Amino acid sequence: MTKVGPKRAPLLKARTGFVNWADFPSAIVLRDGSLAAHWLVKSSKATYAYDVNIARSDNGGKTWTQPIVPHRDNTQTEHGFVSLIPLSDGRVGAVWLDGRNMKDMKESDEHAPAPASMTLRYAAIDRKGNLSDEAELDNRVCECCQTSAAVTSDGQSLFTAIVLSPKFVISTLSGRSTAVGPLLRPYMQTTGKSMDVR
Repeated sequence: MTKVGPKRAPLLKARTGFVNWADFPSAIVLRDGSLAAHWLVKSSKATYAYDVNIARSDNGGKTWTQPIVPHRDNTQTEHGFVSLIPLSDGRVGAVWLDGRNMKDMKESDEHAPAPASMTLRYAAIDRKGNLSDEAELDNRVCECCQTSAAVTSDGQSLFTAIVLSPKFVISTLSGRSTAVGPLLRPYMQTTGKSMDVR
């Protein structure tokens, strides 16, 4: 555990942290009363190059584990819009938007048709910081829309994200997992709305 103090407060005072009006830190209470939190850390000087960091506390936030980065791609791209899920076996589930496939795009290309897309990814993190159930849930999601997650009364994890089809029809991607198992195949719900990309 890392002692959080005036010179070392990774959750609140990260010098390379990133936050904006849409992409911001979060914290959840796990089933055993422990805490999990995520925040974003810049990975380069590029505007949208940042990584997800997740840490846990077993004593109400007095001390925290060393942060875990749930994505292992080592690209200096956007990783954010995180939703944390308390899993019934004590692990933390994390769903996030992942820009690893966009690593060769230039920032000036932002409004041009993209040769690669933002993806939706998932991983579970145990108490020791081990990653499991790593998965790409969708290979083309909105770059600036929130993800969302919840746990049902029967212990299943639910998540949503906005998906873009090749014809730019906006759909909601919804998926569920078993209480302690990997995510099952997501299902789609089309909203019928289209998006003008001109």
